[in-house]
Amino acid sequence: MKFDLPQISETLLIPLWGRAEETRKQDALVRDPQSLAMLSQIDYDFGKFSRAQVSQTAVAVRTFLLDREVLAFLAQHPQAIVINLGAGLDTRFLRCRREGVDWYDLDLPEVIAIRRKFFEESEHYHFWAGSVLEQDWMSAIPHDSRPVLLIAEGLLMYFSEEEVRQLLRNLAERFPGAEMLLEVTDYRLVGRGRYHDALKKVSDSLDFRWGWRPDRAALEAWHPRIQFLHAWYLFDFAKERWGWMGFFARLPGIRLTNGILHIRFNSSL
Repeated sequence: MKFDLPQISETLLIPLWGRAEETRKQDALVRDPQSLAMLSQIDYDFGKFSRAQVSQTAVAVRTFLLDREVLAFLAQHPQAIVINLGAGLDTRFLRCRREGVDWYDLDLPEVIAIRRKFFEESEHYHFWAGSVLEQDWMSAIPHDSRPVLLIAEGLLMYFSEEEVRQLLRNLAERFPGAEMLLEVTDYRLVGRGRYHDALKKVSDSLDFRWGWRPDRAALEAWHPRIQFLHAWYLFDFAKERWGWMGFFARLPGIRLTNGILHIRFNSSL
């Protein structure tokens, strides 16, 4: 199965490869047999990522963290709505689905077309084809008073800071009371995509455009509804897997803040 993807969408193959590789490990942080099956059906040179071990570990750790937090949210809110922004070829729905939960995977039309080759929509599993930066999907997805969890994995670092800021503002207005789990890249890695062990294998022209400065107050200042809840930094987990990069990334004064943020859009101002 061969796909003709624009370069920015081609990045969705990196986490697919990362999860498949993790599944092969005896001490896997997550097991994702669906990603392994999908990998075997796609005509693509995944071998070019074979030396991208830092990225593979990062995918494994972020998948572990996000799965854990999604399951914790659904345990508290069994009738929730989950909206996965920039879903790519993510398989989280299969690992975290629960009866009574409505799940939406959102991505660009060409990506959703690929998803349809591997997944089928159902009464509680839905696709939405469009840009996450547009607002039509925000009003089209019915949520009423049900709890909402938004996920943004491997997405926001490719947007400008202004685009990220406006997206969070729009979400805060449209989904008061919702919670969000978002992956962030350290601000010092912005503009350095050419050094990234996996991204550079896709294209020299792709880059990170927004990075997280660990400043809770600055994030909350973007909108009065935004409340910072927690941050988990990838290099604090699976420390034996990172090698020298993990040691370097945890040094005081250098510590890289790639990770997962948990925020809430408060109902009351």
